[in-house]
Amino acid sequence: MEDRSACCLEHGASCEIRTELDRAHEELAASREELKTEKDRLCKLAVTTFSLLGEARVTDEGVQLSYFGDLTPEDKLGIKADGVFSDVNKVMAQIHPDDVENYRRNIEHSLATGEPLTVIYRASDGRGGWRWLKLRACCIEKKDNRFAQWLHDTVDITEQKEIEEELKKTVDELQRLKAQLLRENQYLKEESDWSATDTDIIGNSEMLTRVLRQVELVAATSASVLISGETGTGKELVARAIHKRSDRRNRLFVAVNCAALPATLVESTLFGHEKGAFTGASARRAGRFEQADGSTLFLDEVGELPLEIQSKLLRVLQSGEYERVGGNKTLRTDVRIIAASNLNLEQAVREGRFRSDLYHRLAVFPVHLPALRERPGDIALLTAYLVSRKARKLGRKIDSIPHAAMNLLTAYDWPGNIRELENVLERAIILSPGTSLRLEAIQLGPVSAAAQALKPHEPSLAAAGADSRDTLKNRETTHILRVCESTGWKIKGPDGAAHILGLNPGTLYSRMKKLGIRRPCPQPPVTH
Repeated sequence: MEDRSACCLEHGASCEIRTELDRAHEELAASREELKTEKDRLCKLAVTTFSLLGEARVTDEGVQLSYFGDLTPEDKLGIKADGVFSDVNKVMAQIHPDDVENYRRNIEHSLATGEPLTVIYRASDGRGGWRWLKLRACCIEKKDNRFAQWLHDTVDITEQKEIEEELKKTVDELQRLKAQLLRENQYLKEESDWSATDTDIIGNSEMLTRVLRQVELVAATSASVLISGETGTGKELVARAIHKRSDRRNRLFVAVNCAALPATLVESTLFGHEKGAFTGASARRAGRFEQADGSTLFLDEVGELPLEIQSKLLRVLQSGEYERVGGNKTLRTDVRIIAASNLNLEQAVREGRFRSDLYHRLAVFPVHLPALRERPGDIALLTAYLVSRKARKLGRKIDSIPHAAMNLLTAYDWPGNIRELENVLERAIILSPGTSLRLEAIQLGPVSAAAQALKPHEPSLAAAGADSRDTLKNRETTHILRVCESTGWKIKGPDGAAHILGLNPGTLYSRMKKLGIRRPCPQPPVTH
């Protein structure tokens, strides 16, 4: 009886095991059927998409690849590579060298862990180019403790990557322009007292005309320019004129007065500094070279730079590279340097106060500005121009300059040059009670022998001031007539009246029309 019971129990257990096995086989069969259905769906999808779908089997020989459908990698991915996609090693042989290690690392990690795989890489298209591909794979079977079967697809994302690269370039360019705009705004705030009208160069003397010819010649190049001349002769105006006539004219003109910078701040001002570079450096600050990238940097009184800064300036001129104070990142800049000095830099080089190699780098194209006393013929034009502009700025009306006053101005030596003339005229305008410029209250100091010779023959200032014919308009008319007659009424061209007067031909025609100046009609020949 007991034996029969035991037998029944064993038989029942065996039946239960068979039932479980049958159920497992049924579930496996159902899973295979679902997998087959999914494969069929993916195979149909492969025909209508740009995905290369297939299976990967892991064997002792490696990872073997197969694909759904009849389309080739060239049909799907634009890659001409027969047999290349048959196993992973052959695929890696076609991958861009920069992407091989990342591809191998991702494959090995997924084979070891069974985790889903996603990797982006470049593969040769067989025609000398590269295609961007995106591989995705997931494990669908594990056998003998090995992730043996994988489902994978490869998608051509070349167009997407090209769009991303273009977008990245656009964003980078916008960020660069934004940074440049911020730098220029910062500089303009610091230099807000600069006025665009100060770019006018007035005069028609032979010495100044020669300088203007040099400006025209060098402006079209990117050569470094060294402007020399006494203080107050207008070196910055010439630098701005060069910039205004160059192909960098649409960018910001950046000026630095080297003599006005404390020795401890020269390097930071020129090259910028990082946050914490020194006490008080609470934020990163762009230097003048960074602000002038792609434009013109004017270094006024360059002879005042310390020797250690001169060596760093030389490096920028030679290689276009520099570092911010407290930084270790090398920055590049494309800056045109125009330097100026009222010192004799050649003498400074001989005395060891200025580097000879830097001097020769700066003086690729030297320009010398004559002192005002060397071109006394320009004083009348300068006076008329400055009086008109400054009277308007001061809210005064000055419409005549007496002969005696003009004689004194012309005879004076002007050790401070144009800057001194400008200050004297501004003071005279303020002190003049009427509409005539008066100099009685202005002490010009010792005058030249020419002034002393003129003194006995000068009419009184009161009498000269009473001459209503001696107005700015009359002086301008007379001067334009004299120049036009000297050129035979030729207005345009390098030897025309407009060039001699330093005006645009259109501007001169407008002035002549306003002043009523007309070319005299030729007289008919006399017949007998």
